[in-house]
Amino acid sequence: GGCALSSGGPIENPDALPHAIHAFIDLCLKNGVTPASIGCSEEAGEMWVRETEMIALEIGDEAVVHVKDYDPDSPRYRNVRQTSRRILKQEYSTEIFRTSEMTPDIREVLTEDSKKWRGAATERGFMMGLGRIADSDETDLLIVTAMKNGEVRALLQFVPWGEKGLSLDLMRRSPHADSGVNELMIDATIKYARERGIEQISLNFAAFRSAFERGAQLGAGPVIRSWRNILLFLSRWLQMESLYRFNSKFRPEWVPRYLIFRKNSALPKLGLATLRAEAFLGSRQSKSKKSTS
Repeated sequence: GGCALSSGGPIENPDALPHAIHAFIDLCLKNGVTPASIGCSEEAGEMWVRETEMIALEIGDEAVVHVKDYDPDSPRYRNVRQTSRRILKQEYSTEIFRTSEMTPDIREVLTEDSKKWRGAATERGFMMGLGRIADSDETDLLIVTAMKNGEVRALLQFVPWGEKGLSLDLMRRSPHADSGVNELMIDATIKYARERGIEQISLNFAAFRSAFERGAQLGAGPVIRSWRNILLFLSRWLQMESLYRFNSKFRPEWVPRYLIFRKNSALPKLGLATLRAEAFLGSRQSKSKKSTS
């Protein structure tokens, strides 16, 4: 759609980001496309604004769980605790391992199961880390599985986030998995992280999280209530509210994320481009096949 989208913050050294920003902008100018960065952290956003004089707009929050603060026995986590106990009574168990510990047979099983569970549904997640499962070249990925009667029913994949963090990259489950299996796996992941000195875990990005929260509060004004109602309507297809509700069970720190763009008139075009990149409009898979052929 005539846009170039940069996803999230920098990999490796943030001090090198200004050089990457200018190279990206030069490429956009050369090709006559509209540049934007989606899901920027505050630190990266400040660099974008300083280096390019572009505009920053808060578009949601990343849910970051601080491992030391997580206490499943606390009343604050009652929902997670009850859900995990209920799913364990249904004979579920979890297993956690690094990809470096996986055999080729296990990797093949997880990959095939994941594809089978997804079926013909379009792959989404432009802003996720890898888009591939248990890759043998990525030895530090953390794989979490939930099993019932010896059969894998769901899996999570986390990528390393700095030296002491994990970031959720993939969440898949069988159509036959019971409700609550994701809560069970995340609870097990946090306990695993505590034992190994991992300090923080990034879960999902919650788009327009503050609007859902503030719009539901007592005394909320008509503007924020109307905006929340619009988002609730869109959530029937985009799952914004459900992601926010799921993340909030783990009492995360909500870390703002930003859209960086040049001018307000470009917002409609960038919005459509983002929906295409996330495969809510059209299919990335079909487009890539056409371009390949």
